[in-house]
Amino acid sequence: MTMTAEHTKTCSHCTRDLPLSAFARRRRGAETRQAWCRDCINQTRREAYARAHGRTA
Repeated sequence: MTMTAEHTKTCSHCTRDLPLSAFARRRRGAETRQAWCRDCINQTRREAYARAHGRTA
């Protein structure tokens, strides 16, 4: 199965072209997705937690 432009989105943080399933849905609408992919959001949250709790990432 090939990916088409309709089934992919570019992450505004890492600039990778990923399938829509890599993006969380936004609460505002069923068809809208977050701007950052799940990987970028998770990495940023891990780093913030480590800084807040005095740990290294």
